[in-house]
Amino acid sequence: MEIQSELGADIIMAFDDVAPGDATYARAKVALDRTHKWAERCVTRWNELQKDRANAGKHQQALFPIIQGVIYDDLRRESARFIRDLPTPGLAIGGLSV
Repeated sequence: MEIQSELGADIIMAFDDVAPGDATYARAKVALDRTHKWAERCVTRWNELQKDRANAGKHQQALFPIIQGVIYDDLRRESARFIRDLPTPGLAIGGLSV
């Protein structure tokens, strides 16, 4: 998060675990859970960094956590609900190429 803050990007992305398109359901679930934990940590750090940026007179950045779930509809729905409910200005949809 610090690197993205220093780069000064307008939109920054939360960390995610990108499982390959042919991942097993079990591997996809592990990646999903890790992505969600990282997203929560990223939101916490992003909020801290935005305060620092405001105090330094720098523009605010928009954090987009990423929906994952590989090709599994139930995991993608679970991830969409989880990511949607995070207090961020936007979201990204991962795995579109699979």
